[in-house]
Amino acid sequence: SLRGRHGQQATPKLLSVLIALRSTGLTSGVLEASGVDSPYMRCVHEADQGLIRDGLQVRAASQRAACAGDPDAFPEWFCNLRSLTLARIERVDFDLFLSDLDWDDRDAAGGPPRLKQLEGERRAALNQAAARMPLPRAAESVGTIEAEMLWRLKTRNE
Repeated sequence: SLRGRHGQQATPKLLSVLIALRSTGLTSGVLEASGVDSPYMRCVHEADQGLIRDGLQVRAASQRAACAGDPDAFPEWFCNLRSLTLARIERVDFDLFLSDLDWDDRDAAGGPPRLKQLEGERRAALNQAAARMPLPRAAESVGTIEAEMLWRLKTRNE
């Protein structure tokens, strides 16, 4: 087990960073040498799916509710499309995890749009719609893209 190693065989301290950067294609050798195997990566993949699925659902619900109500349930920065916090979450966290999930499924390339591509389409469509209508209505207008992303996150391992 990776977690039970000590001494020279200890799990690298930057294992989580190496895993998070797997979509670069540059960390595969180090991960393999560290003993990262298919069951471990399957677990990471499923955890990433859950994290992104939850993030997409919270963002969508927040924007559809105009971030009214409980600020813990509907973070205000999800509703300010020019927010640096939102930009950081989307451009760093979402894009990194979506790239990783696309990387994990790279053998299926050539099929339906990849998750990162769908996220880019969603952002562009939301910004265009939000320029013409209130955010809750604009958020509703990207529901089809969000539904496809959530469906793909649900069915990737099936």
